[in-house]
This record gives sequence, structure tokens and C-alpha cells, in this order.
Amino acid sequence: MSRNILFIVLPYLLKCGDLKSSKLRSFKAFPYGVLSIATYLKTQVGDKVNIKVLDCSLNDGRDFISVIKEKLFSFKPDIYGV
Repeated sequence: MSRNILFIVLPYLLKCGDLKSSKLRSFKAFPYGVLSIATYLKTQVGDKVNIKVLDCSLNDGRDFISVIKEKLFSFKPDIYGV
């Protein structure tokens, strides 16, 4: 029996006021850390796990909370990490 594992990458967000008062900017970054963990698990346990990575920075304009809820209900993970 394989286990479902879902890794959730939250978006990096700054408030509009914070953007004006600092040199920080919102950006999209490739989630290397989460992908490294997922790859390691897959190589160690193989078909015993079904791993998905949900990157909330890359959505179609929907609220990322609704995207997470939808994925939780459709994938039904045994383990999830944020």
C-alpha cells in the first residue's frame, strides 16, 4: 500500500505598503529544498510513496488557500508538509 505525501510551498508575499517602504520585492523562486526532499524520498522508498509538490506561487490567480483545500480534498494525502 503506497502512502500519499503532499509538500506545499507557500507563496512569498509582501504587502503593498512594505514594497514601497523597502527594497524588498516579491519573487517566484524554484523550490529546490522541497524538490530535493521529494526526490530523496522517492529514491529511497520507490513505489511505496506517491509524492506531489504544490507550489502556490504558480497558480492561475486564485486564492492560494482555495488551491490548497482543493488539492487536499482531491489528493487525500496521508502526510503533508508546509
